[in-house]
Amino acid sequence: MFSIAFLLTGYLHSFFMAVVSGLLIFPILGVAHNFLHMRDHPFRFLWLLTGFTHKEWQQMHCISHHSYANTLIDY
Repeated sequence: MFSIAFLLTGYLHSFFMAVVSGLLIFPILGVAHNFLHMRDHPFRFLWLLTGFTHKEWQQMHCISHHSYANTLIDY
């Protein structure tokens, strides 16, 4: 559904379809986030739908909320 909404956004030049496309990518990113921490899982490549590579997202992810890795304050 995301791919269809994304293609319709470009075809129709519709702001509404852009919003729908943006809302449909959230579940995909939720699934991809769970596999971001795994080294060789194929679902980690779902991040490519956002325009960033897996390595770029992994770096931003670790800097943003894993800055205290392996300590008691790393939630």
